[in-house]
Amino acid sequence: MKILHVVRPVSGGIKRHVKTLTNTLPEYEIKPIICGPYKFFKKEDFSCHYNLSINDGLSFGTDLKNIFDLRKIITKTQPDLIHAHGYKATLLTDSAVRFRKIPWVSTLHNFQTWGRNAKITQVGFNYLTRNVLNRARKIFCVSDALKHELINCGLNESKAKVLYNGIEFNNYHYPLHKSQTIIENDKNYVACVARLAPDKGVKNFLMTVKYLLNNYQSFVDWNNLHFIIVGDGPDRKKYEQFAWDIKISPYVTFLGYRNDVPEILKSSKALCIPSKYEGLSITAIESMASLCPVIATNAGGLKEVVLDGSTGLIASTDDPKDMGNKLVLLLKSKKLRRKLIFKAYKRALDKFSDKKMVRETVNFYKEVGGKNVL
Repeated sequence: MKILHVVRPVSGGIKRHVKTLTNTLPEYEIKPIICGPYKFFKKEDFSCHYNLSINDGLSFGTDLKNIFDLRKIITKTQPDLIHAHGYKATLLTDSAVRFRKIPWVSTLHNFQTWGRNAKITQVGFNYLTRNVLNRARKIFCVSDALKHELINCGLNESKAKVLYNGIEFNNYHYPLHKSQTIIENDKNYVACVARLAPDKGVKNFLMTVKYLLNNYQSFVDWNNLHFIIVGDGPDRKKYEQFAWDIKISPYVTFLGYRNDVPEILKSSKALCIPSKYEGLSITAIESMASLCPVIATNAGGLKEVVLDGSTGLIASTDDPKDMGNKLVLLLKSKKLRRKLIFKAYKRALDKFSDKKMVRETVNFYKEVGGKNVL
């Protein structure tokens, strides 16, 4: 069985999700084929890859060329099923398979955030939901919160299936390789791992640091706290400048893109997730597996991963003060920290393993392909 994965430019959680799937599918006698921008999917990451220069946003000429190129790739590879990842890849896939008898599915990883407050854009998104997503065989939603938003926008409920992301736990059991990180023995790190874009709330994280320095300066200095931001994105320079403007830059380090996130999480006292919108957050699951306690906002699917007071702490969205207070509470109480770490690890292992995610995905692939379901 051959599955063609169509993927837009991605990094972070979505890329790790696709890599987990494509690395594991051969164990089920399924051949994965990746179709997306070559610069985002180097050969060492994916063995079978076709270049498709998908860009974010809409561009009539470029998108039309991508549709024709994708049709050629489909003709050449003859997949049994096409699996699109993200809204843009879904739109192109729907157009490319029109009038062809090739089933396709889509995994949507995030909430639609572009033009959220613009009525004309929201109308366009609702049209996309009703007239494109409903043509898919199934829409995989990474959280129940995302599923309900899509249904409210016009997705047929029978088309929607919640399929949680999963991680490979073996990656989080190896000893820490300090040479790969920024570890300094005299500092205690608080991490924020995110794409540097508005919907991830990184500016709010910086405001949390400012709040702590204004109200808990002695606590920050006594505990030698240092705040690290892992990830890259279009707003990196703006956030770096903002850190200077509010006079917190000596306490904050922007690490950029890193491939050693598990090591960084193992070395951190806490992970803060200040997202304004979030489909699920693989980073939260990775932190739980790394025995690093999580403080997250109540945005989107985060509440399905982080259970307040049990597997982590929940702060109000767009409230840097609340996140700061929750962080101080966590760092002051060793008993609370131990409880959260233990319960979070168990929940991550039970609910968010890569094996569970892949098994459920393969079940549906084989159901669509008329094979025996595992």
